[in-house]
Amino acid sequence: MEKVVPLAGAAADQEFAPQYPGITESKTLHDWDPPFPLNLSRIRPIDEQYWNQHRTTPKAFIRLDRGRDLWGSRHGSLTSIRVFPPSDAYEQALRAAIDPQTMGLTATAVKAQGLQAAQGTTDFGEYFVYFNFFLMVSALLLTGLFFKLGVELRIREIGLLRSLGFSAAKIRSIFLLEGAAVSVTGAIAGIGIALGYGALILFGLRSWWFDAVGTRLLTLHVSAPSLAVAASAGVITGIATIAWTLWRLEPVTPRGMLAGAQQGGMTRWRWILGATAALLALVLVGASLQAKLNQAAGFFGAGALLLIAALLIESALLRARGVTAISGNITLGLRGVAYRPGRAILCIALIAFATFVIVSLDAFRREGSAAGTGGFRLMAESVLPLIHDPNTEAGRYALNLPPKDGLEFVPFRLRPGDDASCLNLYQPIKPRFLAPPASFLRNARFPFQASAGQAENPWLLLESKPEGGAIPVIADANSMTYVLHLKLGEQFELEGVRFRIVGALRDSVFQGELLISEENFLRLFPETEGYRFFLLNATAGPGEAVTGVLEEALADYGFDVQSTEARLAGYHKVENTYLSTFRALGGLGLILGTVGLGAVLMRNVLERR
Repeated sequence: MEKVVPLAGAAADQEFAPQYPGITESKTLHDWDPPFPLNLSRIRPIDEQYWNQHRTTPKAFIRLDRGRDLWGSRHGSLTSIRVFPPSDAYEQALRAAIDPQTMGLTATAVKAQGLQAAQGTTDFGEYFVYFNFFLMVSALLLTGLFFKLGVELRIREIGLLRSLGFSAAKIRSIFLLEGAAVSVTGAIAGIGIALGYGALILFGLRSWWFDAVGTRLLTLHVSAPSLAVAASAGVITGIATIAWTLWRLEPVTPRGMLAGAQQGGMTRWRWILGATAALLALVLVGASLQAKLNQAAGFFGAGALLLIAALLIESALLRARGVTAISGNITLGLRGVAYRPGRAILCIALIAFATFVIVSLDAFRREGSAAGTGGFRLMAESVLPLIHDPNTEAGRYALNLPPKDGLEFVPFRLRPGDDASCLNLYQPIKPRFLAPPASFLRNARFPFQASAGQAENPWLLLESKPEGGAIPVIADANSMTYVLHLKLGEQFELEGVRFRIVGALRDSVFQGELLISEENFLRLFPETEGYRFFLLNATAGPGEAVTGVLEEALADYGFDVQSTEARLAGYHKVENTYLSTFRALGGLGLILGTVGLGAVLMRNVLERR
């Protein structure tokens, strides 16, 4: 022995020994199965320990000529040849010979894309706030109503305090302190109720409304800042409502308060404000019809203004009715309603707001629509592209399709990507693209909600010259608005290419894709071959039979056929489910209105005994 070297670096290289079946892959020395006699009983524990830690790492190195003398045979004297190129030479040569862009090698920020997609397509918290607005207004009206009823019971007490020299500001501060205590208590209780309501909604999405989200992995997220903001807003709005109620009592003189009187109203201004609100509602309706305003925003904005106008006009009528003569049971009943017009209007507003939410949401519910299918019974998608034309006899033969009459294929080129429909809870980073054939564009199927320039056949806009280099795109109106957050005529950029929305389909089966012309598709995605998306006209036989024949014949292509009506119904189910969750808010408002009406009726009966 000349020298002992540490078991590290080149001395610890297991690749010195060649791969030998029955030996090198064995877990222990006792598992060796060599093709020559071997006495395994001579293996010591220290040998097993060395094998477990170092495997085929050599225990000793000798000179090559001495090794040839000891173990050379007629088959040769070498088991392997190792080549040691200059440091980093192979890596540099490989990098110089390979073009990553040509090979399609790209770097993807997976985590960043995941976080972006996890933000979702639509902030449903925002929509809950919108629909909660009417519920919040109803709650504030109910707060004002009950506080007003309480103050009316103590109107003589207020008059006594005024007559004793208490200023109006001092009396308001006393009542405000009482109201603040009630508001704080209500805000604390409201936080607990809100958490329970949120948990109930999530339970419903995981069970009753599972089809809307397609997952049960939904949990309630609660943050201290949001609870603090909500509680503070509740306290502030509650105190503001109480302050407004107290301010309304100021014009009454102390003598009038001692007598139980209340201030009168300004009927003329109610007529003027009501007419103004109605006029503004008509303006919003006109803007929506001319596509200058989002239809949903115009609908709810005009509806809210019409509600306000109706309440103001009804308030003026009730106050005017108090001076009309009684001529029968009907006028007697109306006179009873006008006994306390403020209370009556509050009750009307509570029930009107709740009814408006429930009825208006039902107006947005969607049912089956034949127009959304374009007249096609079936749609299909394949895993592998079809390069043969299934509409020709030669193509059917090549695809192993039976020569069946009454079955027409409309092939689309497909660039896979993220689903842009309401079925996808995540934000689509790279939407799917479809390219219909030119013949499909000229058939002018599927109704449009809007198009650039109101073209007679908006499909032909896909073949128009790109405006400013932006490629024309058609999208479904729902996906465009609520998932992609785009508007008609708006430009957007994907992967360095600019696109422009030139048409919006109305409630179609294309809610998951963006459509461009075949010419632009081939220019943008030249590596995508054949056709993978199909619309099918099946006039012979039931759809189930046609589906079975096609899926069996084209099984090698991963052909999946689905009814267009079923696809559209799936979209509608999701939309209707979310409307149901929002409509539950209207139900709560209706309960509040009923409670307020009961309180007012009881108070009126007690006063008129």
